[in-house]
Amino acid sequence: SFFLGVYDYIPTLLEYIKQSSCENQDANFAYIVRTQDAINTLKWLVLCALEENCMAPPGAKLKCEFQTDRFLYYAKCHR
Repeated sequence: SFFLGVYDYIPTLLEYIKQSSCENQDANFAYIVRTQDAINTLKWLVLCALEENCMAPPGAKLKCEFQTDRFLYYAKCHR
């Protein structure tokens, strides 16, 4: 989950990530092929890492507050 302030820095289609088809499997291993999509995604993540308010937005907390529909409602957390 990301704190909403992160989306000020990373281009995101918020309505798309609210869909249940957009799921994070929490894998501990990532195999990333050098494609233009991968490069574009990593570029924004590196830029976020260099900006304090993106990496640790004011008001962000680690514990998520999930509601009945975890895709529709924002959980107010940042990890």
